[in-house]
Amino acid sequence: MSTRAHEVQARFAFTGRNAWLVVLAAAPLLVQWALKTRLWPRPFWIHFYDPETIYFYEGLRLLRGLSPQNVDHPGTPLQILSAAVAFLTGPTPRHYEGFLLVAHGLIAFSLLAGTALLLATLFREAAPIVKVVAVWTWAMLPGSLERVDVWSPESLYFVSGAVVLALLWKYLQTPALVWAVAVGVACGFAMGMKIVMIGVAAGVVIALIVQRRWGHAFVAALSVAIGFGIATLPAIMRWPHMLSRILALTGDPHWNDSTWTGLLGGAKGWLLWLIAVFVLAARGLRRHPALIAFGVTVIAVTVLGNLKSPSPRHLLPHGIGVLALLAAGAPLSGSTIARRTLIGSAALAALLTVKTMENDLATHRRRIAHGIQLRQRIHSALPAGASVLWSWRVPEPSFALRVMASTREDGRTASRLFPRNGFYDIWNGRIERPVLQDWNTLVIERKELPAFPEPLGRTLAEIDSYLIVARK
Repeated sequence: MSTRAHEVQARFAFTGRNAWLVVLAAAPLLVQWALKTRLWPRPFWIHFYDPETIYFYEGLRLLRGLSPQNVDHPGTPLQILSAAVAFLTGPTPRHYEGFLLVAHGLIAFSLLAGTALLLATLFREAAPIVKVVAVWTWAMLPGSLERVDVWSPESLYFVSGAVVLALLWKYLQTPALVWAVAVGVACGFAMGMKIVMIGVAAGVVIALIVQRRWGHAFVAALSVAIGFGIATLPAIMRWPHMLSRILALTGDPHWNDSTWTGLLGGAKGWLLWLIAVFVLAARGLRRHPALIAFGVTVIAVTVLGNLKSPSPRHLLPHGIGVLALLAAGAPLSGSTIARRTLIGSAALAALLTVKTMENDLATHRRRIAHGIQLRQRIHSALPAGASVLWSWRVPEPSFALRVMASTREDGRTASRLFPRNGFYDIWNGRIERPVLQDWNTLVIERKELPAFPEPLGRTLAEIDSYLIVARK
């Protein structure tokens, strides 16, 4: 048998022997995905219709030959993927739920693919327990599980980070220019997914500098820009807007999802694990200084970039740095490190992971129950035969599907599905009237009522923070 044939056989043998490790490592992510998409699926109109409908409609714009409209993140690679999925499932709002079915399936595939890639590269030489615990580390990361059933950039951070880490590992194994270019381009694509991944790009450049590969570091930085340019090419006319978002990376406190006090108070288990990872990484300081430099840089840039707007979803990229630190100090396969230490660490990781899964699932089910109950209460208080104008964040299918439509064609198609419903978009003061007859009833949050642009009559009911108001 030829040398090449032996190499191929060895590669397949490795895959076969370690397939169970991939499944075990990815289990928390895949189990959570299955529970949230199959056992307790979230109706598309509850909580996360923004961002899901945004990416759906931006994908439709690309299919219609139009440039993306919403590029704040910028999210262009996900918009391109959305266009591909919509092309297969049906490029119309009538097939939106079929679109989500396939899109959510892609998330599950990305979680499995990212796990396999990490275990075959960055953690290739690590002890089997460490391979498993590495992916569990991502699962216990605050906010990581929240998006496993949401078509958004955050749901693809794991596989994006795995690609960057795998290419960086390859460069450190074989410091050739081609791998410096490859990892830089991968970082550019990750930033195209969401600007907060800029810390990952900074980490790669610093890692190459620590290796004293100054020329390669410069090429990698240039490749980041090239990768970002390629990834966002469909939105080339919006590049000035994207640049303004990069300059405003520290965020606007007005849009905070959380506060640092609340965030740290609810992440005690993660902080405990993070300390353990840093202690472990110190063991590999001499052996893997570039990996440690990468990890520390990713964490530092991500945290500093979100000082004014702390949010689990904005801070998620720091988990990619944590994986690098874990790999740098990880005991190798066959290591003499005490078996009790490995088993104890795995037990702690399992405990923290299960607790994170439990909390995330409880929040998921609570959101669903609240949304369904709120919708039922609002509908029971509406006048008979009402032609309704729905406003922001109300859990209502007609509003969720229509408010983000970015072309007249898609807006009209969605409107015909709900002919007695219109909506009020608070972002730009736009009113979209029902198809069959003009509206006579408004459902709106109390805080948004003063800005409503048309005359109103008496308040018919108050349901939680929403008012049901008659038209004057």
